[in-house]
Amino acid sequence: MRLCAGTFSLFGVHFVGARTPLPPESTNGWSVDYRTNPYGVFQTFTNRGIGGLYTYSEESRVFAGANARYRVANQDVVIGIEAATTDMAFARMQYFTTVNGTVLVESPRRLALHATDRLRVGDARIEAGIRLDCFDPNTEFPITPGYLVDESLREAPVENAIGWSLSPSMPILNRHSVYIASVRSNRMPDGVALFGPRIRDYFRFRNATGSETFGRPVGHQSHTTIEFGGTAELIRNMQLGAALYRARIVRHRARYS
Repeated sequence: MRLCAGTFSLFGVHFVGARTPLPPESTNGWSVDYRTNPYGVFQTFTNRGIGGLYTYSEESRVFAGANARYRVANQDVVIGIEAATTDMAFARMQYFTTVNGTVLVESPRRLALHATDRLRVGDARIEAGIRLDCFDPNTEFPITPGYLVDESLREAPVENAIGWSLSPSMPILNRHSVYIASVRSNRMPDGVALFGPRIRDYFRFRNATGSETFGRPVGHQSHTTIEFGGTAELIRNMQLGAALYRARIVRHRARYS
């Protein structure tokens, strides 16, 4: 993978211009003193060296939103807009080598438009909403996963997703009510899953084993829920509610460059 020299902080000590917290020397790994082959031993018997992974993460977000409400008679309409940008940095690697490490510094952006309408028709209430999410990874992905050269990079597409909600309810005998609801929501993909393996330059130097992962432009994670329920007022100021629901989760909508 490609990794530029940077700045690391380990136990309060800063390493400037280093790719890893410790020098990239194999003698920093697990070993046993007084062995002819100090690297061919079981880790159980090691008495010096360092192992494990070094992890660094940092994330900051800027969010802005605005709503406008319109009320008339039995109708209540809300229209809104949201915008957010995220600056994220993540690194996970061994202390003295960058082999199979994960490094990312990305700034994805999100824009959303939404509207809801609460309407009363006689004794019935209807609440409906719609939402458009636009997710811009704001980065480049290799056309061929795992093969990284400058001419093979392509700008990641902007992914759009539409969500909705519809929930009518009806009172029964003045003290009870039933409702049915259908909701589809979308969320941004996980940053490490999306960007982490993006810059792995694998196939030019070795053969794949089938366990490697490579970052791809993926869309939102979608949730669709259908719910049916009701409430019953047993005594004054005390209600009992029950509901049945079915949820469907789509992990990611992937698209190849």
